Amino acid sequence: WNWPLNQITCKVAPAIAAGCTMVLKPSEISPLNAMIFTEVLHEAGVPPGVFNLVNGDGPSVGAHLSGHPDVDMMSFTGSTRAG
Repeated sequence: WNWPLNQITCKVAPAIAAGCTMVLKPSEISPLNAMIFTEVLHEAGVPPGVFNLVNGDGPSVGAHLSGHPDVDMMSFTGSTRAG
């Protein structure tokens, strides 16, 4: 199933192109696309800290990210459970 990679690319590319750092929390049921994408970015020379991957379930990780003072914006893709 290749749709998660499309969703990841549509979120990551504009953020990096705009010079932003970002955290990606992929779906807990299909995280391998995000892990491979992370390896590709690393091999491409994206500096450490520009792109960050956090795995886990949506409610737990989302609560931590949305409450963090250094997180300026969040974008959700998914069901109403995602936000």
